Amino acid sequence: MSVDIQEFIKKNTSTPIAKKFYNMLKEIWDEENFLISMLLDLKTDEKKQKMMDLLEETGLTDTDEIILHCKAIRDNTDVATIKERYGIDW
Repeated sequence: MSVDIQEFIKKNTSTPIAKKFYNMLKEIWDEENFLISMLLDLKTDEKKQKMMDLLEETGLTDTDEIILHCKAIRDNTDVATIKERYGIDW
């Protein structure tokens, strides 16, 4: 099955919060797989807003750390739990 990336992005940035989230991430790292994975993980505007608030409050730009926080928000847990779950030791 082939997925049209532009159509996926358009569909998943249809709300003002989702558009702002996407643009904020794109400024950090304009890399297709990173952007798509974030949109896939944080499906609701509420979770996207929570991630945007975290990015604005912390100034976080390290994409590995952003991904960990994204997964924590997705799973309603904390980063330490995500690190333990996936065997991340840094």
